[in-house]
Amino acid sequence: MALIDHFRTYRRGARIGGLALLAATAACQSSGPASPLPQAPVPLYTPKLAASIPARLKKVGHMDFASIDESSGLAASRRWPGILWTHNDSGDTARIFAVRADGTLLGPGWMDDGHYAGVQIPNALNVDWEDIACSPDGTLYIGDFGNNGNARRDLGVYILPEPDPQQAVKARALGFVGFVYPDQDAFPPRHRNFDAEALFYADGTLYLLTKHRSDSMTKLYRFPALTPGTTQTLELIAVLNIRGQVTGADASDDGRQLAILTYGAVWLFEAAEPGRWLDGRASWLPFWNGKISEGICFFEGGLMISNENRELFRVELGELRPVPTIQKLLYQDPGSADTALAGAAASDTSTP
Repeated sequence: MALIDHFRTYRRGARIGGLALLAATAACQSSGPASPLPQAPVPLYTPKLAASIPARLKKVGHMDFASIDESSGLAASRRWPGILWTHNDSGDTARIFAVRADGTLLGPGWMDDGHYAGVQIPNALNVDWEDIACSPDGTLYIGDFGNNGNARRDLGVYILPEPDPQQAVKARALGFVGFVYPDQDAFPPRHRNFDAEALFYADGTLYLLTKHRSDSMTKLYRFPALTPGTTQTLELIAVLNIRGQVTGADASDDGRQLAILTYGAVWLFEAAEPGRWLDGRASWLPFWNGKISEGICFFEGGLMISNENRELFRVELGELRPVPTIQKLLYQDPGSADTALAGAAASDTSTP
């Protein structure tokens, strides 16, 4: 089934409630039934913070291009030095844009800005794109997993090679990897904690962080495989009291650092060992002027942040402040995570 037809089917099925149609579409995509909830203990991390005055982010650019009207994700190119990839949120066509650090657009020299509309991806749909990541080999991953109502059953990631921003006006996706959460059993659930806006590539796979609407936590999940045309059951790795709603994330080129963005802070975690993202040293930088900040990536020795207002900010790693202590708890059953999360939040008396 073509990617574009796949999503038209999903969206039509959602509108008319065609259960048989949804089942048939899922069968075309699925690699098998969802696995049972993992039973191994899952770590829950709670940073202990001292009072801190929010900083002012340093603005370095503005994406002054009409077609970029709600920048959502941000990723540094691996093929084209000095270039950032971004995209719009839901409601836009399936396309990406290449910009420089000052926000100026990079497109084909033979096409004037008045006619250029980004790199179109004709075999994809932008249901609700939220983040973009880039692997070391120059493969882009676009997360179509915005899920405000927590009721979507068509979540997934598009895969495409980085196009040449100075030549391409179209690029075809190589495929789509669908996914389900192992601990979601209702659509929507009672607690709306299955939205996501943060995606990063590391250790040969993708990781995802959720944006919660019922508490200040985020869950870290791992893709077990990135096989196009399949539906993967994510692996729940850890839970973190992030003190806000996660809107973006990225891993450093060497895979040793993880940056996480919320509407009011940047967090940096140094992995104790591969895959153990939250066990090492941590630092953070609360800020007050990011507005609706939703994109972050490592870039030329620092961090770049974008917001829906098309602004670009730069944060030097030395600006972040150490987090004195991170409390680590365990709970046995991720299916009953709400109880553990509520307990951890209630017992946390440190100042965010």
